[in-house]
Amino acid sequence: MHRILVVGASEITSGVLDRAARSLECELEFTEPVEEAVRVCLQNRPDFVVIDNTSSNLEVPKICGWLRQLYSDLLVMLLSAEGTRLPQEAGVNMHLVQPFSLRKLTNRFKKMLDIRYTQPLTVGEFTLLPEKRRVVHSERVVRLTPKEYRLLELLMRCAGRVLTRRQIMK
Repeated sequence: MHRILVVGASEITSGVLDRAARSLECELEFTEPVEEAVRVCLQNRPDFVVIDNTSSNLEVPKICGWLRQLYSDLLVMLLSAEGTRLPQEAGVNMHLVQPFSLRKLTNRFKKMLDIRYTQPLTVGEFTLLPEKRRVVHSERVVRLTPKEYRLLELLMRCAGRVLTRRQIMK
């Protein structure tokens, strides 16, 4: 199951976010835009982060800085109100401006997950190169069957989390 961290969600957008996440079988975790709260939520790495700036005026570059301190390659999506200008130093991967439909939000979530799953992933001494479907350990390529590769990829993406047999089989 994919994990999405939502920072500063308003009541208006939280329902739409929840519906979009459920349609993709994603789990949402909501947090306040306070540094300590964000750090606690980042202990289990999410697939990507959504910053909801639709009803408040958050300091987006500052929040992105907190996120990048723990995970420099973490993907960030910004939701903002119509007419909002995005600062160049914001560090956002995707920007979605209101009004947006559930379908558009769901498509953007899919795109963020696709981007996430094409980036190299490193856990300990193992590096996973999804575009080449290759695993590298201590600078040596490790040969795996397709099933072994998928299992290792799942375990690396969920590092630090306990998975049930059902989650693994799914």
